[in-house]
Amino acid sequence: MSARPGKPSSGRAGWSRRRGIEAFTSPSVMSFQQLQAEVAALVRADEISRRRWACDRPDCDGLPHTGWLHNHARAAQRTPSWAWTVWMPLTGRGWGKTRTAAETVREWAKAPGLQIAVVAKNATLVRDICFDSPKSGLLAVIPPEDIARYNSSLGETSIRLRNGTIIRGFGAETPDNLRGWAFDKAWCDEYAAWSRNTAQDVYDMLWFCLREADTPQMLISTTPKPLPHIKRLVERG
Repeated sequence: MSARPGKPSSGRAGWSRRRGIEAFTSPSVMSFQQLQAEVAALVRADEISRRRWACDRPDCDGLPHTGWLHNHARAAQRTPSWAWTVWMPLTGRGWGKTRTAAETVREWAKAPGLQIAVVAKNATLVRDICFDSPKSGLLAVIPPEDIARYNSSLGETSIRLRNGTIIRGFGAETPDNLRGWAFDKAWCDEYAAWSRNTAQDVYDMLWFCLREADTPQMLISTTPKPLPHIKRLVERG
């Protein structure tokens, strides 16, 4: 998702998509064999795109190269290459959503003096999963030498980096948890797990907290569930 939810898509983008679709060869003028080959090629291209590693080496197998400490991310786990405001990895368990989000926050945090919000279902989960998870949390991906101070207290979980950037954790129990804060970036973890009674209000409050950011960005990592607040984001995307 690359556009901020809530803003209607432009007619120009719609016409562009329509012209792109109309440019395809019509299946009605293709033989059955041609149609089979076209479908097989599309399926293969999609499979390669989803599984390829984010690496310039053509023979990369995803394992660490000399001097690397970790496996490669898949291409789909890298942030979009275009300018984006909202990115929502909407995938099942095991895809790597938490690690992907933590790595994104790490990249954001390289800029000095930023204020970054991390919001999960409650204060315990934001600390135990988003910050402390041994393989995918923020403490697992941010180099220890970059951290000036870590506060693990419930309700006050935060990482202060030596460059002045601060990453703060919040529970999504009520929008009042975010009232009065101002942020540059935000990570919403497991948005589908947030209470359906308050999820939209917390989301709206978070955008209010981002209103003064130069380039506000929000990453929403979540499993797909047929909930109103999830459907609303998908429809607006």
